[in-house]
This record gives sequence, C-alpha cells and structure tokens, in this order.
Amino acid sequence: MIQIKATVRGEPDVTPFTKIFDYGSSDEEIFFSSSAMIKEKLQRGMKINANEALIIYCDYAVEAIRAGV
Repeated sequence: MIQIKATVRGEPDVTPFTKIFDYGSSDEEIFFSSSAMIKEKLQRGMKINANEALIIYCDYAVEAIRAGV
C-alpha cells in the first residue's frame, strides 16, 4: 500500500495545496503506469503540470523507500 501526503508551497501570494496519494495494492499498477507515462513525456522534452510533478516526486520517494535508502 502506498500512502503519501504532499503539501506544495509556492510564492507567498499563492495558496498552498495538499495532495494525498492513497493507493491500495490493486491501485499500485495505476500509480506506476502513470509515473512511467509522465517520465516518457519528460524524455520527449514536454512540460508537465503540478499534479504530474507530484506523481514523479512520489514515485521517487517510493522507489527510495523500496531500495532502503
């Protein structure tokens, strides 16, 4: 099971927002396929939005946890 709570704080005039990623064992495939699709976009030099950036960040965190880092 993957549970990540990320809060994004930007410029002082922008309201911070929190995104909660809660994937059960059956939803992990959706999470990893989404992150793979976003990585392909980055490799092609395409821009990604804030939600896609959060998914990539969460993917990095999950991989680091699984690697024991």
